Amino acid sequence: MDARRGNGPSEPLAVVGMACQVPGAGDVRSFWQMLLRGESAVGQIPRERWEHGPFFDPEGKRPNTTYTDVMAAVSGIDRFDPLSFGISPRQAEVMDPQHRILLTTTREALEDAGFDQQSFAGRRVGVYVGISTSDFREVVVSAPLRGVQLGAGEFGDSPNLADIDSRALTADVPVVRPFTMPGSLLNMSAAMISRAFNLRGPSMAVDAACASSLVALNNAVLALRSRQCEVAIVAGVHLNLVPDSLVMFSKIGAVSKSGVCAPFDAGADGFVLGEGAGVIVLAREDTLPARGEVHAWLRGVGCNNDGAGAGPMEPQAAGQRAAIEFALADGGLQSGQIDYVEAHGTATPVGDAVEVESLSSCLPHRGDLPRYLGSAKANVGHAMSAAGIIGLIKTALVLRTGVIPPQPNIRERRDGLNLEARGWRIAQSATTLPEMLTRPHVAGVSAFGFGGTNVHVLLEAPGPTTAQNVVAPCDSWVIPIRGDNVRDVEVRCQYLLDDIDATPDLDLGQVARTLSRREDRGVELLIVTGSILELHEHLRAALAVLKAGGEIPVRIGEDVWFRAARPASEVPRVCFLFTGQGAQNVNELASLKNAVPEVNATVERLVTAADSPGCST
Repeated sequence: MDARRGNGPSEPLAVVGMACQVPGAGDVRSFWQMLLRGESAVGQIPRERWEHGPFFDPEGKRPNTTYTDVMAAVSGIDRFDPLSFGISPRQAEVMDPQHRILLTTTREALEDAGFDQQSFAGRRVGVYVGISTSDFREVVVSAPLRGVQLGAGEFGDSPNLADIDSRALTADVPVVRPFTMPGSLLNMSAAMISRAFNLRGPSMAVDAACASSLVALNNAVLALRSRQCEVAIVAGVHLNLVPDSLVMFSKIGAVSKSGVCAPFDAGADGFVLGEGAGVIVLAREDTLPARGEVHAWLRGVGCNNDGAGAGPMEPQAAGQRAAIEFALADGGLQSGQIDYVEAHGTATPVGDAVEVESLSSCLPHRGDLPRYLGSAKANVGHAMSAAGIIGLIKTALVLRTGVIPPQPNIRERRDGLNLEARGWRIAQSATTLPEMLTRPHVAGVSAFGFGGTNVHVLLEAPGPTTAQNVVAPCDSWVIPIRGDNVRDVEVRCQYLLDDIDATPDLDLGQVARTLSRREDRGVELLIVTGSILELHEHLRAALAVLKAGGEIPVRIGEDVWFRAARPASEVPRVCFLFTGQGAQNVNELASLKNAVPEVNATVERLVTAADSPGCST
């Protein structure tokens, strides 16, 4: 089979699975709804991250401070079920939350792709993670060790600390353990995924600053096209646990003083620090999952470096142009085919100007046919090493739905960008992509990193449903709604209700097929139904029971069943004690019996039972 589609010189790849956790949204569906509403997840820095007062100076003049007190934060980063990944709770305590959030998001992406975990294990699946920093390492390793040095006066005289035990300064931080080192290494972000899902392909972490996740994508594309792996998991992650990044970016003026990220706006004054994780699953046409669907086709990738330039932090239009041109050539596409671009869009005066210049030189005016520009950083902040993959997920959703979400924080377009004159439009409300009768829509995604790294990715809208994805007609279907707990199932029931309300003509067979791809996690609602209307009624009835609390019956209603595995804490545990040599020695158990009250009580209970009438010894 010819690996090329259309006139593209390189093999296209399918985005078959997507998952994310971003500020304001815990999954792809919530992310898309937030984008459509034009919402921003920027807020005050959560107290559980750090006490921000000592680092906040509105004037930004004091050393080691920042002039902002806002960021876009992901909620619930402490929630993690280690046992479901074969990880002990004690090991999870000293495991970077970035690793933990990647594991849960990867599992969701694989389920979205339709890959069964058992059949997926042992295959040559590559894992490529964009990650640049580990704030967790700063907390659990650097802070305690620097505390010792601080108390010893290595950083200057510390008379006020003379009578303080340096260990008291970090008393709430877990002590360094054997797993602390691998738990805080960047490369383990990829290795833990490979280990958890038993994947045998290449596994690596990639650091290219803010371009990290799209450079990881470039590596995955090369590996898939060269047959180093069958399928690739591509991810990006960044979490802010200490104020270091915020302070450093403030000192170079990149962070918004107004606390608003407004790319392409006249008042743009920098980005708001964000965070998050995004994961996609890539497959070739010959390795598509049997039960999966294509979110978008990856047509071309361009990745380069500026080389010699004015400075490591200054963007260069020539390098950005070269990346875009390479991506077009790689995908066999013409500049006139690009309908939307998800820009790097950091809202810095220099950055936006250079990016619009490079885009416009490669993608000239299309006359009456508009081309749209956007940036998710206005919604979820700048997620650093995860920014590129989050932008790619947004772009895949744009192509799949044919809708461009409104761009937040646009009050007055920046005159110097000349957007209108260059043929660019910015959506002020949810806008339908221009209709194309002879070709699918195509969109670009850009990410640039300190040091001059430039990446541009071209995606194409998925085509019509293929024969293998057509669901045969059936009188009734089993609709499984699965989750980690009752609350999770409740949320997913509400999602499905909302989807039915928004799209009453949903195909029931496709709904059943999509939901059946989710792995059984122990809690499950099963609905047998023959119509969308009946499913809607069953969901409403089930939700009422789930929200009421208390014990949930196995049979909630006609054709509606509930199943929950017993929590591990409630499952009786069995312990076998097998004797070794010398089992008949006198007083062999005496020292243990005397030292451990539980053993003493057990022995006495056994002796009493053995002495009771009717017991044969």
